[in-house]
Amino acid sequence: MAKILHTSDWHLGFSMRERRLHEDQVHVLEQIIQMVRDHKPDVVLIAGDIYDRPVAPAPSMELFDHFISTVGLELNTPVVVIPGNHDSAERIGHFRRLLNNTPVHLVGKISADLTPLVLEDEHGPYEIFGLPYLYPAHVKAALGEDSQVKDAESATQAMVKRIHETATTDRRVLVAHAFVMGGQVCDSEQNIVGNVTGVPADVFNDFSYVALGHLHRPQKIGSERVQYSGSILKYSASEVNYTKSVNLLEIDGDGKMSHFERLPLTPIRDLRVVTGTFEEILKEAGENPSEDFILAHIDDSHTIPNAMSRLQAHYPNCLHIRPTFLDKDDPDYVASSDVRNKNMKEVFTEFWQLHNDEVPGNDLIELFQEALTQAEKEARGGEG
Repeated sequence: MAKILHTSDWHLGFSMRERRLHEDQVHVLEQIIQMVRDHKPDVVLIAGDIYDRPVAPAPSMELFDHFISTVGLELNTPVVVIPGNHDSAERIGHFRRLLNNTPVHLVGKISADLTPLVLEDEHGPYEIFGLPYLYPAHVKAALGEDSQVKDAESATQAMVKRIHETATTDRRVLVAHAFVMGGQVCDSEQNIVGNVTGVPADVFNDFSYVALGHLHRPQKIGSERVQYSGSILKYSASEVNYTKSVNLLEIDGDGKMSHFERLPLTPIRDLRVVTGTFEEILKEAGENPSEDFILAHIDDSHTIPNAMSRLQAHYPNCLHIRPTFLDKDDPDYVASSDVRNKNMKEVFTEFWQLHNDEVPGNDLIELFQEALTQAEKEARGGEG
């Protein structure tokens, strides 16, 4: 049996509300290293978004180096790494020639040469192909201007066709970073122009297993053979109910997936959303203080003096306080006049009067303006 461990979307260097998660990422990567020791997979697949941005900070690069050195060189376990849309393909692929005679296999920018990593078990050889995040223009340049590449789907179809032409065995595994249609997305994922339409799952037929990266929720897409491992940590409020994990699977001599399981990861600090009135949240915080990352959604419709500092006395990693009335949406609301001729303060005042039969006080308007400023800041350079 070929035993495979699949992980992705590490986003090393990620900051959540200006809090760096380096310590948290060190913690979970050490867990994955221990899983390699315990389960002894034949290969580890890292399906992209190793870093959170193309030029990664030095501590993140050192952490990546520590992982692949420990798994690949110390534990002598082959590692296949592909770049995702957050990575620099050129930087991920750097030094791949120097590592040719080691168990570490780095895939850089896309090219027409799709030489697989060939491994062997008691049933014979199996091949692992790496497909980085595909930009249609890059694929067209690699395959030639006469190729019929015009979007993400045709780019992926062209590269998969080339893989099947190159493969010499039916036991073939694909490591890819892509948005496959039907996948459930999270707030922390980033859409890239040119690939937002996604790729249909049937493009990945005829593989024994497809190890996907890009979506942060662990999930299958159609077949059990096509799986996202999900991110290693919760990177947005939309992920609070997910258990983060890595995938462990086996492929038999016929190229069929004979075993699949998700191995859970345990963070140092969880990410949680707490809701209720401010006094209810503060009471719970006082009775059960926590180091978790907290997003507080409060039901009060008035300003709470020193709210953040009061919560952080018990929740030191409280990251954000948001009044829940800002989340309410009324599809029947029609402005009494063209809002384009009004500032946001006037729009909010009119909206509040319509729904509450009262003029909002100055403290409430101030709270709204603070929330608006924060939202605009995040829109300019926020998460994902």
